[in-house]
Amino acid sequence: MKTVGLNIFSILKLVCIVFLSAFPFMQLIVREGYFAIGDHIFPFFPDREAARCVSLWDESFLMGRLTTPIPLANLPQYLVYYVLASLLNVEVASRLFFPLIFVIAGFSMYFLSRYLVGGFIPCLVSVIIYIYNPWIINRVLSGHSFLLFAYALTPLMLTLYFKGVDGRSLKQALLSSFLLALIISISYHLASLIIPIILIYPIFRVRLGRVRDVLSLYGLVALMASFSILLNSYWITTLPTVLNTLGGTNIADVETLSRESNIVNVLRLHGYFWSGWWNVFKSGLPKLIVDLWWFTSFLPFTLSILAIAFSRGSKIKLLTFMLIVYSVLAVGLNWPFSSLNRFLYENVPFYIIHRDPNKIVAALCLTYSMLAAYTTRWLLNLRWGRIAVAIAVMLLLFNAWPLLTGNLYGYVEPLDFPRDYLQVDQWLQDQYGDFRVLWLPPIEIGAKFSWSP
Repeated sequence: MKTVGLNIFSILKLVCIVFLSAFPFMQLIVREGYFAIGDHIFPFFPDREAARCVSLWDESFLMGRLTTPIPLANLPQYLVYYVLASLLNVEVASRLFFPLIFVIAGFSMYFLSRYLVGGFIPCLVSVIIYIYNPWIINRVLSGHSFLLFAYALTPLMLTLYFKGVDGRSLKQALLSSFLLALIISISYHLASLIIPIILIYPIFRVRLGRVRDVLSLYGLVALMASFSILLNSYWITTLPTVLNTLGGTNIADVETLSRESNIVNVLRLHGYFWSGWWNVFKSGLPKLIVDLWWFTSFLPFTLSILAIAFSRGSKIKLLTFMLIVYSVLAVGLNWPFSSLNRFLYENVPFYIIHRDPNKIVAALCLTYSMLAAYTTRWLLNLRWGRIAVAIAVMLLLFNAWPLLTGNLYGYVEPLDFPRDYLQVDQWLQDQYGDFRVLWLPPIEIGAKFSWSP
């Protein structure tokens, strides 16, 4: 009977994570239609898009993507599209893509927190911060699906990495390197933030002065990094061919994209350069609630500070380092770190890929989530700790309340498209000889589906 009870409780925990992860997209799950938003346009024909990636340089494919010089680097995302479209159909796959990303992110962070801290409640708090925060709302509304895909995989990769280094396990390290390779291929923005964590962790892991132990751990890290680079060699090796086409550092672009990334917004996990939808969110709330919302947005940062103050260990030191460094970098060209960051943009090769400094806030979300698990464990040992944790959970959900509407306040809705689109496309594919081709709207540049001659 006790075993049955434990099994039921385990199932309920899994259901809780799935429900929390999928709830923000209930409209996409229960309704029919095709979904596209911002930069996320699920291709009707992912097999053709995957084939186009093989071209070393396809200007029409790039569509002005300033930080994507090589179509080959996009191959993994179109392979994911192809698998989903094959298993489901294009419409269903387009609607389920974001819910699947959130479910992966939820379980990924759950496994990481369970390894670091243990206990369901601390893990639950870390999951809530990771998938219910202002930064993730901005990225969903911008359609940055593959940045979010890499974001979802990162905690699981770190779980395997920590297990590999802590236990000196080659198997765990290689599994981690496989996920790291996937993260590199689908979002080198996030990969460039995570790789430094991997490189410096052995220093925090080994006591000062034990040089031999540090070197042995770095042997494992070097093997892991080499394997990840090898798996990405299919597109990295083409870099020399296209380096001459890359433009110089455009500080004006960085200044524009940094305009909301002041230190206060960064610590609140806000700071995206366009905040129009947040004005819409706030317009329907009383001023008192808006003011409360502003103060509540500091709760993840507050929980992080409590963890640093009341917890000890190598990982707390690592997370403290991450909190400081990523807070500085995410400010962009704003006070008080504008000079430092300007130097990085102008002098560090390829640092311009972070021309939107708000993407660096992804690493802060990761840091906050891990630190919150430590704080929750500490709170649960206090007399009124359970009440404090319950209040914190409610406030954390309130901080990202648009996700609780099931459709992001109406922004996440399925779209209709001409039902004969696929029939016309098939007809064009079947034709031979000379004839006048009716131009079909390229799916990469938008989801308005208007017909043009």
